[in-house]
Amino acid sequence: MDAIELEVLWGRLVSTVNEQARALQRSAFSPIVREAGDLANALFDRRGRMVAQAVTGTPGHINSLAVAAGAMLEQYPIDTLRPGDVLVTNDPYLTAGQLLDVTVLVPAWRSERIVGFFGSTIHHTDVGGYGIGAGARDVFEEGLWIPVCKLMIEGRRNDDVWRFILSNVREPEHMTGDLHAQMASGEIGAQRLGQLLDNHHLGGP
Repeated sequence: MDAIELEVLWGRLVSTVNEQARALQRSAFSPIVREAGDLANALFDRRGRMVAQAVTGTPGHINSLAVAAGAMLEQYPIDTLRPGDVLVTNDPYLTAGQLLDVTVLVPAWRSERIVGFFGSTIHHTDVGGYGIGAGARDVFEEGLWIPVCKLMIEGRRNDDVWRFILSNVREPEHMTGDLHAQMASGEIGAQRLGQLLDNHHLGGP
């Protein structure tokens, strides 16, 4: 691969995660995501290492998202995932530092093999707990703590996880919409990555 083709590929990867971010911002329910851009989007390799990040987003989310994918894959190794699986967490010690910031990781599949992951972290409207403000005395008062788990299993809702989440928030419709926006933006990224691989004859048939 020569330097010109490498530069073209890099530009397309950045364009892919930028499109992922725009799709998330347009479709999110939360005003803080739509209007303030309180989000981060990135592409990761099979080991959970960040490859490219969107130019939009907040530094705190981008930096924490950079290490989140690897931490999530430690609990759900790549060989345990199936097409349609989606991971989620807001663990403050693995991701963005507060329970309101939820990270979703969408695998990108090609020829029955994961070729990467598209991750996003956004500030959700509410996760229960104390509510808006800095009055919580410890992390448990901040709201619902979501351990790393499967939000979707082989393309179907993990009903127990969805019930636990939506039963503990004040705005379940907003939470549902934002989680779907995160998943949809990851799917858009995966589609664009597949097109890039097709165009450059990379990654198998």
